[in-house]
Amino acid sequence: MEISITTLLLQGIPEMIAVTTLGFIIAKLDMEWKKIILIGCVMGFMAFVIRSLPVTFGVHTIVLLVFIILCLNRFGAPHFLAIISGVLAFLSLAICETLVSLVLFEAFELSPIIVAHNDFLKIITGIPQVLMIFLLSYLVVKFRRRETK
Repeated sequence: MEISITTLLLQGIPEMIAVTTLGFIIAKLDMEWKKIILIGCVMGFMAFVIRSLPVTFGVHTIVLLVFIILCLNRFGAPHFLAIISGVLAFLSLAICETLVSLVLFEAFELSPIIVAHNDFLKIITGIPQVLMIFLLSYLVVKFRRRETK
């Protein structure tokens, strides 16, 4: 399913930056925002390009997962930790997307089909999940700091 440039810029890229942030935090890497933002932007564009190709829906997720694992490993996470961090970051995205969709679709009587074909609704319903992933990242950092005291 294709996404528009507007959706990419306002929902896709922020979502991938949030996922990358969580991946870096889980992997216990330094929070180098330039790298995180660059990786998130590249992942957003990769998703955009892959989703515009005639391939099965979901292929973009596998490609992005492999990409974030390689990036986490490249920036210092051991292989196993990079894999675990990448998988947990994407699993968190899936859980947040599901929870937000269930709540918003029910509360506003929205249909997934209607949202999928309306850029404004895609962006608006995507913002809470992005915020949830950033909140989760913050909570992981706070929990780790409390553990080390």
